[in-house]
Amino acid sequence: MHSGDTLLYRVLKARYFKNSDFVGAWRGFDPSFTWRSIWGAKALLIEGLQWRVGDGKNIRVWHDNWLPDPNGYGTPNPPANGLHDSDLLVSDIINENNSWNVTEMELYLQQEDIEKILEIPLVTPMGQDILYWKHTSNGTFSVKSAYWLGMLGRTSTNTAVVDSLWKHIWNMDGPPKIKHFLWRACSSSLAVNMELFQRHTIENGSCQCCQTYCETVHHALFFCPSSRRIWENSSFWEDIQAACVDSFATYLSRMARKLSQHDWGVFTALAWAAWTCRNKEIFEAPPDDPRCLAAGFVKYLMDYKLYSVRVHCSGGNMDIRSASCWKKPQRGIVKINVDAAVLYGKEVGLGVVARDDQGSLLFTGENGIPV
Repeated sequence: MHSGDTLLYRVLKARYFKNSDFVGAWRGFDPSFTWRSIWGAKALLIEGLQWRVGDGKNIRVWHDNWLPDPNGYGTPNPPANGLHDSDLLVSDIINENNSWNVTEMELYLQQEDIEKILEIPLVTPMGQDILYWKHTSNGTFSVKSAYWLGMLGRTSTNTAVVDSLWKHIWNMDGPPKIKHFLWRACSSSLAVNMELFQRHTIENGSCQCCQTYCETVHHALFFCPSSRRIWENSSFWEDIQAACVDSFATYLSRMARKLSQHDWGVFTALAWAAWTCRNKEIFEAPPDDPRCLAAGFVKYLMDYKLYSVRVHCSGGNMDIRSASCWKKPQRGIVKINVDAAVLYGKEVGLGVVARDDQGSLLFTGENGIPV
């Protein structure tokens, strides 16, 4: 990207991005293997790139990563009503005296984003905007840092909280499906619009159901109308409203420490039901009553726990007896017991045991017959 005079760069630019730079390039029709391979890693590269603000003439406010944030989100949240200039540049919110134009920012940006922008220093005299790799200390791209970004994604800086949350999720007494769902929700792997917008997959991060707010995981699971109907009739609703967090992982970690084992199971089942309601409303037909669907999910979790207790007994030394007992035959009679079983669907196993009237073993036999 910074070596525009190389032969490879000039060939690819002439073929695939004549009128733009590499970041704004499209895949194109029938691309070569080389360009397909580069394009396949482009999304990961864009996720790790950050703009250092100079004059702001090359930075698009709503599309480029330039806003510092501990969670790795480098783009301000667009207004929920969609009334904003999609081509707004950072230079449009900088005064001529090289200071931030707060009045102009208040027309487009939320207050929390304005506060973050005001923390960005502007250098005098203004230089050019610079792209750098934010996952290394010197700002230079490395394959190692890109590999870990691809493997781990955007991780929280508080590793102790994250480790504690993973333990609560993987050790919970519930079906693997719900554990996998919680892991995806906490690792930014659910396909909500805000995640897709941050990964440059779609142009708008608004909620697909209500079209009012940005569709984050927190919004989709708690505050979207279909999800809200589930939580309003639960004992968790007041706490959800009072929680001043935007991250689902942060809130889930708090609830895991706060709730009893039973309530923790119910809470996760309701979150799973809320996500199912959201998907049904978008891709199928919306459920008649989300509360009935949620009740079914809670029952499914409780049935799983009951099944788990019955099948996986915690006491390893329990004396488990068969429902039928061997009885001695009459005096002078030999009793022969036989049994058969299908082994791996390939053969039938046969067995025989003979015992006298005292229960003493006389002989045994076994054989396998191919099916």
